[in-house]
Parts: sequence; C-alpha cells; structure tokens
Amino acid sequence: MTIRNLLSQNPLSYNELLDLFEAYVATIGGPINKGHDMLREVIGMGENTALGHIFGVACDAEDMAKRLKQLRAAHNTGTEVTLILTRNEADRLEYTLCEMDRMFSAAGSAFELLHDRAAADVENDDIGSMAVMSLAQRALMDTDEKEGAFLRLFSRKLREARQYEDFTREEAA
Repeated sequence: MTIRNLLSQNPLSYNELLDLFEAYVATIGGPINKGHDMLREVIGMGENTALGHIFGVACDAEDMAKRLKQLRAAHNTGTEVTLILTRNEADRLEYTLCEMDRMFSAAGSAFELLHDRAAADVENDDIGSMAVMSLAQRALMDTDEKEGAFLRLFSRKLREARQYEDFTREEAA
C-alpha cells in the first residue's frame, strides 16, 4: 500500500485507526532502511551522525509496530464496544432516550394518579382494577428506577461524546 492510499483512508473505529497507523509504519520502514543503506554506500561504513538518526527512526518504526500490536491486543480483550453513529443518528438517539425516560416517569405517575383516585372513592369496589393499576404503577416506577437510570446514563455518555467531538472539531479548526 502506498502513502497516497493511506492518506485517502477514513478510519471510523479504533481498530481501523490502528490498521491505518500500522500500515503507515510498515510502509515507511522499507524506504527509510533503503535510504540509510544508500547513504552508507555513498558516505562509507564509518560512524556518521546522519546515518545514526536515520537508522534510529527505522528502529523506532519497528518498535511502534510492536507497540501497536500490544495496544490492539489490550483493546480487543477488553469489554469495550465501539458504536459508530452519524451526527443525525446520535441526535435522534439522544432525543429518543430522553423521551423514553420521560415516558416511563409520566406513565408511572398516571397510574399512581388513577389508583389514588380509585382508592379515594369509598363506593368503588372494583378491587381488580385497583390491583391492576397498582401493579402497573409499581412496574413502571421500577422500570423507571432501573432501566430509566441506564437510559439516563447512556444519554449522558452520548451527550459527553458529542461535546468531546465538538470540542476536538473546534480545536482542529
């Protein structure tokens, strides 16, 4: 692969970024070593500071390739999942998460209101309906407490990622 091909790539994930950088490091090693050897032929085999610098860069490239393999292995053994969304999809997901959170809370409150009104009516002897409303309220409140908390956490992480993206985009401009 040529440097020109590498420059045209657009990595979307952590592993794709590592692939791109590994390919770059693999691509530069050969030309650096070839240039080093050519200079050595012209200058001679003696000690030369320029040759030392060139050879040092080639060694650094090999070390970086090894380090990238370690980083990839560490990343891939982790429990992290990378999700790629367009800006529009991220906006829509954040809106949906907020709506779901509000829906759980509102539905639980609605059943609580209905149950309380039915319980306040002393002539109401429909115990079955009151039980259904009570169970529905408890289930929705429990869902709001547990799954709603997770939705709020995910929504916060999504918002933080979008803010970080905006910040890095501003920094790059």
